[in-house]
Amino acid sequence: MVDEGVRPDRFVLPKVYKACAELKDYGVGKEVYDYMLDIGFEGNHWVKRRDFSKALKCINDMKVRGVFPDRVTWNSIIAGYAHDGQLKEAQKCFMEMSRSEGLEANVVSWTALITGHEQNGFSAQALNIFKKMVITGIKPNSVTIASVVSACSNLSLSRYGKEIHGYCIKKDVLDSDFSVANSLLDFYSKCQSLDVARLKFSKIKRKDLVSWNAMLAGYAIRGSREDAVKLLQEMELQGIEPNTITWNGLIMGFTQYGDGKAGLAFFYMMREMATCPNRPTISGALAVCGQLQDMKLGKEIHSYVIRNKIELSTGVGSALISMYSACGSLKLACSVFNELPIKDVVIWHSIIAACA
Repeated sequence: MVDEGVRPDRFVLPKVYKACAELKDYGVGKEVYDYMLDIGFEGNHWVKRRDFSKALKCINDMKVRGVFPDRVTWNSIIAGYAHDGQLKEAQKCFMEMSRSEGLEANVVSWTALITGHEQNGFSAQALNIFKKMVITGIKPNSVTIASVVSACSNLSLSRYGKEIHGYCIKKDVLDSDFSVANSLLDFYSKCQSLDVARLKFSKIKRKDLVSWNAMLAGYAIRGSREDAVKLLQEMELQGIEPNTITWNGLIMGFTQYGDGKAGLAFFYMMREMATCPNRPTISGALAVCGQLQDMKLGKEIHSYVIRNKIELSTGVGSALISMYSACGSLKLACSVFNELPIKDVVIWHSIIAACA
């Protein structure tokens, strides 16, 4: 099952442990446990449901009755807080667990903090936590590596990402891991090492949509339109349908490169395939309109936003302001600004830039 790349769930692992117990095979049982830690499997359903009050109440009840939470319980709470973006609470629980006798943090504890920071936009902090983890002598698992590589991609830390890839190659189990392979593919695509990205892509035996999307986004960022079209055709032959993330990567990637026409072509292609745009799609399409100074299409997209009652969030609102400004209509840019119910620092920057 594992060789086929199928991840065991909470129903499978207990049965495997039971089999090891019946066979009195401690060695295999320990290997299964190590594998469980490697794939980051350790959790609690109350926390996954974001029911922190109930989870924490249980911990307090345990303490009152003289039963103290073990490492698995603490890790569940840390992971839940971190994933939910409550990073201070996660770190507080991490420190409290570490102060408990015999409950030093393990790879799951550290990885929960690293992943939480990376997923919530604090990539630099995620890397700092990773450094501390390595200094303490804790070996990373595949989930740790995938998060750290993603942080390197976000910060464009090419050298650091390559060093981590070198570490993965030395630990062959990590280099062949599916999530690690996808994160490295995304890293090399974003850091403009397309040749390495292509090589990495070709070596992934069971490519999922994440793999295809990462490669397509890499082509878009480098302005390789023909390669992107060929890869989309190859996806179609493989029976893999592009999703909203696929199109967003293409639209925003080509716009970032400066090829607004290509971005617009993929936007139309997306609409032809009846894929519903989300807020990042709309922001990307508006950026294209601004780049091409196509206010007619920009107004059509604005009308689509109004008709479908799409919330004028920071991304869409700032994109509308920038689009109207780029098309020479400061009046309409100010009109959008005045309509926005919430004006954060990004919105203010957009209107200041428009006026300037």
